[in-house]
Amino acid sequence: MLNETVFSKGLFALSEVFNRNISDTLSEIYYDVLKNATDDQFKNAVNQIIQTNKYNCMPKPAEILEHIYGKPQDKSLEAWEITLNAVRSVGGYKTPVFEDQAISDTIQHLGGWVKLCDTPTAEMVWVQKEFEKFYSIFKRNPRNAKLNGLIDYENGQIGEKTDTQVLIGGRKQELLKGEV
Repeated sequence: MLNETVFSKGLFALSEVFNRNISDTLSEIYYDVLKNATDDQFKNAVNQIIQTNKYNCMPKPAEILEHIYGKPQDKSLEAWEITLNAVRSVGGYKTPVFEDQAISDTIQHLGGWVKLCDTPTAEMVWVQKEFEKFYSIFKRNPRNAKLNGLIDYENGQIGEKTDTQVLIGGRKQELLKGEV
């Protein structure tokens, strides 16, 4: 959570650079939007804005958030890269468990894990476009889709329990057990 002193200093620096008076109400609005950032994220965003902003206007909270977390297009592209790496490393037989639920939701919406893994390379450019479009939607509105690799899917059809889950993203075992 963003320390209020760090926030005040950063907002003051921005107001000085962009020659803008900040009321208490406006300061509260900015803080409310940015309070989930870490101190370092906020400081880095302020520095980037001061160094790169070519226009003489105070950045909106959304612009500061983009400097902290990246643009939605950047996140979609990053998620696609994670997905492609999982396709290559996990394959269609095992079941991926993505730390980013929006990736699982998007893959499920596009037909599922096995279908994605079976997609010919020449068609992946079109799948990527669809993935990036739907990823942004599912990032805002998660569905909690569960993916199945071919082994888990087929064994589930005959009532057999298997565990071919592979964690993608780095969180702990709770993800694999469905406790998150």
